[in-house]
Amino acid sequence: STLYPIDLFIEAYDRPGLVRDISTVIANEKLSLIALTTMTNKINHTAHIKLTVEIPSLELLSKLFDRIKNVSNVIDVIRQSAGK
Repeated sequence: STLYPIDLFIEAYDRPGLVRDISTVIANEKLSLIALTTMTNKINHTAHIKLTVEIPSLELLSKLFDRIKNVSNVIDVIRQSAGK
């Protein structure tokens, strides 16, 4: 089956275990996480996470969005266009 690399941007309130919880959601969906970058803002206690996952279908992407949005402290999840 064909896999498509999808870039996601996650904004969340920073807390211990945040990245672990997000990567667990990805692993539970049996997806490959191929890139991850995290930056935190100590002033407003937020984390900005950029990640790339390989995904086989848009249906699974929608499900993944919903699961990530349900992770504690996640504010928003958006799909990034290539090159941004």
